[in-house]
Amino acid sequence: MTTNATANSTTCCPHAADAVAFALSGHTPSHLKDHIENCAECRSQFLFTTRLAQDLRAIPQVEPSPDLTDRIISTLPPPHPHHYRLTWRPALAAAAALAILLGGLSILLHHNTTTSEHDSASDWLTHNQLDNGSWLPKSHIGNAATYVPALTALTALGLERRTPENRDAVDRAIVALLAGQQPDGAFASAGSARAYNHSMTTAALLAIKQLRPDAIPTEPLQRAVELIRATQRPIGAWGYNHEDDPNTALTVWHTDALQRASTLGWVDHNGHLRKAIRWLRSQQTPTGHFTYDSSPANTTATLDAMGYAILLEAQLPATEHHNLIAQARETLATLKHNAPNDYYRDFFTARVYDAIGETTQATAVRDRIASLQTSHGAWRANDRWSPLGGELYATAMALLTLQ
Repeated sequence: MTTNATANSTTCCPHAADAVAFALSGHTPSHLKDHIENCAECRSQFLFTTRLAQDLRAIPQVEPSPDLTDRIISTLPPPHPHHYRLTWRPALAAAAALAILLGGLSILLHHNTTTSEHDSASDWLTHNQLDNGSWLPKSHIGNAATYVPALTALTALGLERRTPENRDAVDRAIVALLAGQQPDGAFASAGSARAYNHSMTTAALLAIKQLRPDAIPTEPLQRAVELIRATQRPIGAWGYNHEDDPNTALTVWHTDALQRASTLGWVDHNGHLRKAIRWLRSQQTPTGHFTYDSSPANTTATLDAMGYAILLEAQLPATEHHNLIAQARETLATLKHNAPNDYYRDFFTARVYDAIGETTQATAVRDRIASLQTSHGAWRANDRWSPLGGELYATAMALLTLQ
């Protein structure tokens, strides 16, 4: 048995094929779930397939080119006269998973939310985009312009994940965000919301670049990432400014950006991502909750979802990842189904369920979010964050959660 999904080994666990198959189906029997958690090879295959499914879910659901099949077949080598016994290797598992996923994408990965619901949300968002490419929350409480960069970036990411028809709106949003970038690389001017705006905007733009590499120039994003690295505290966390204590919520968004930069292959010579992950691990209480700051009592369901989402998506050693899965399941099981609506919390909660392969729970979260859509395409601004972002915030977060 091998503990490395890319290792060249002629032996493999006999349950590896089942791990991939059930990752695709979304329904894993309890006995196999226990085996996957304790078998490094099956766990690797299960997580790889689950992550592949997440990536494919983000692909715009458009019809392929009419001659796509012919072009693929024309590139294949001629049949070999000899026959070989198939061995179940990681590469074969990946190929099989990809083939099945592509063949049945609309059945296996399509959420209960219909295309028409997505389209009505996209129409509402594009209709409300400003001439300069940004979005302004229609809020009458507080300073509605405070989080314009972050909300513009998150909205653009939600539209980018939909269909190519939205790309004009996405591209105009990108132009607006890059035009507002400060000399030091920040995507926001000075103020109490600067750290949130910058980290959320950077993470969202990096996610767009992952989906469409030519959508955003590399240089401005690298400057944004360098600012994140420069403002990191020696302990690995971030705060609102140099005087304020660091906190988990801000650190999650900064870490998300660093993880996406790492995925793009950007070198992190000084281990900023490693230090951020280590600090987030230190914020866990003995009971598995995540604290906002240094106070063990300062925990919320939102912080738990944020902490587990970012750590489960990190490339942690197998033993640590295994422990996190168990802790996440136990912690999220205490989340009350009748808890007050919270789009922010549910966005991260769905990410956690996706990361641990709990398809039923992830679908339940998304179904509940889908039920809150209004007749004009937006989502009801009825949670504690809505005063800052109104229907724009609610719709952007809902669209991201449903994808």
